Amino acid sequence: MPQRNFAVVPFVQRGSRMVAEDVHYLDTYEQAQVVAKFVARKRPGVIILSVSSARADEDPEIVVLEQIGAGLASATATVH
Repeated sequence: MPQRNFAVVPFVQRGSRMVAEDVHYLDTYEQAQVVAKFVARKRPGVIILSVSSARADEDPEIVVLEQIGAGLASATATVH
């Protein structure tokens, strides 16, 4: 069974774009919620992700669990 971690990703405004500033990995969803609420006080948008581990020949499964803040309300994501 794959291991599941959680990630908190705060976003900052750069011109007309919202840009991911950092990624904080945590062991439990409860920890991720506490960190996300703290970070959201100073950032316009924060997302909490569930990230499952994968074998070397597979991509990890990433799911958005929660979005905090009005800054990401109409945002779309581009993954690089």
